[in-house]
Amino acid sequence: MLRRPSGLANLWKQSSASLVLAAVWVVLSASVNLRYPGPELEYWYILPSVDITVLLLTFALMGLRGWRMPARGLWFLSGLLVFIRLLRIGDGVRTRYFSTTFSLYMDTRLLPELVRLYYSTESHLKFTLTCVGVIMGLLVLIWATHLCVKLASSTLTDHRAIQLFLGAVGLLILVSPLANRNQMQLGIFGKSAVPRLIEEAKFLVLGSSYRAAVLDNIAQVDTKVRTHPNNLAKLDGSNVYLFIIESYGQTLIDRPVYNAQATEIYALFESGLQPLGFHIASDLLDSSTYGGSSWLAHATLGTGILTDNQFKYRTVSESKPLTLAAVFHAAGYRTILAQPATTRPWPEGDFYRFDQQYYAWNFKYQGPRYSWAPMPDQYVIDFIRRKELTETRHRLFLQYALVSSHAPWNQQPPMIYNESNLVDGKIYNKRRARTFPTDWSDMTHAGDAYVHSIQYDLEVLRRYIAKYIHDDSLIIILGDHQPNGDITANSPARGVPIHVISRKQALVDAFLSQGYVSGMRPDLKRPHLEMADFFPTLVQEFSAPS
Repeated sequence: MLRRPSGLANLWKQSSASLVLAAVWVVLSASVNLRYPGPELEYWYILPSVDITVLLLTFALMGLRGWRMPARGLWFLSGLLVFIRLLRIGDGVRTRYFSTTFSLYMDTRLLPELVRLYYSTESHLKFTLTCVGVIMGLLVLIWATHLCVKLASSTLTDHRAIQLFLGAVGLLILVSPLANRNQMQLGIFGKSAVPRLIEEAKFLVLGSSYRAAVLDNIAQVDTKVRTHPNNLAKLDGSNVYLFIIESYGQTLIDRPVYNAQATEIYALFESGLQPLGFHIASDLLDSSTYGGSSWLAHATLGTGILTDNQFKYRTVSESKPLTLAAVFHAAGYRTILAQPATTRPWPEGDFYRFDQQYYAWNFKYQGPRYSWAPMPDQYVIDFIRRKELTETRHRLFLQYALVSSHAPWNQQPPMIYNESNLVDGKIYNKRRARTFPTDWSDMTHAGDAYVHSIQYDLEVLRRYIAKYIHDDSLIIILGDHQPNGDITANSPARGVPIHVISRKQALVDAFLSQGYVSGMRPDLKRPHLEMADFFPTLVQEFSAPS
């Protein structure tokens, strides 16, 4: 029987070990480096990771001393690498769609909301297949990561493999200074995940001091509002409508691809209202959030406190600060919140202190839902008109959270031109929805769908104002945040348009004196005010000395 010569056998064994080690090095490095679905440099992630290189060096030093990592240690390292991979995915999603990084403490508890969002906007079959795919993918990730760690540990007991590995590391260190540098690389190596882990740990350690800073900010805003006149006397009892349009961001007017459509939308709005005696002024506010998490923008707007993450939101809601609705109530207004996208009991929202709250189950809607929106905004606005504005003797402050323009924009409601047909919404069962081929996985081609959704809401509001507002009411229309990064081309701008409208010139003049410009198109070159400044500025501007 012929046998392979021992020299060739050893060479074959060493070559195989080196190839296995190289493959493991690349696979584990890619797993740690990859930021997808966030922005990536092409193929950069296959570069050796600092973390994986250090891990393999540890195995190599143990191998030189004849030591082996125990099985529990291998499982621990595998779990840590899987954890880093999931953290990278979280960062990628948050960076791409929300222009921020993922926070374990603040964002993990929001994952059920993400599941609900996907469930409400996709078919049940696709949702089920996605869930199965995610579970299977996680199991494969755990298995593959442990296999790679185990192979690396066993391979780096061979002295020849160790020598080749140490030589490769030395060579990479020598050429590293010549490599291109960017925010993801440290020379030829992918940057370590350790600073990212330290960042998470630091937040946990410093959480109490962070909370103290938020409480201090709350106290400052509260003092600012309470120590100045806040009677809203200069409104002269005018009703105030606050319409917050989901995802209505400055991208509509600062991206050339949307500009022509925006010009047409604004021109139609102005031509429909100005001949009726309405005055219009506009500006931009910088939102506290981007691409989503609308409740953060609502909290910022309603309290005057910069609420840009979930930790601040919880602190604000628990501390129950002075709110815009509470100031209007104290000034003799009946305060009303219309929030149709709230589909479950929301006791934490009581801190806003509205006199009346309308949530999804209060609208008695019997039509179809449209993607994420449980009902069309036109129906919501007309329902509140019928319930609150027909025979009221109170001055009113009405806040609407409009959601027909919520992503993914694949299904949008038709316009009902005769509002008397709206009734309980059954008419929508007979009308065809406007559909667009958009998908959560890639919204780079969803621009037309997005613009149409904003056009729908502004047209609904134009028609409503023209037909039903005949007094000196003050109407405020603004966005809550920019749409996701696929729509904005990852612009860092956080501006949202704000429009103020009234037949009473003096009410609009108060905003023009702050730098707002006449008409619907804001001045992009003017420095933006923060959304947090809106509440105290509004109260101060329309209050008279006692």
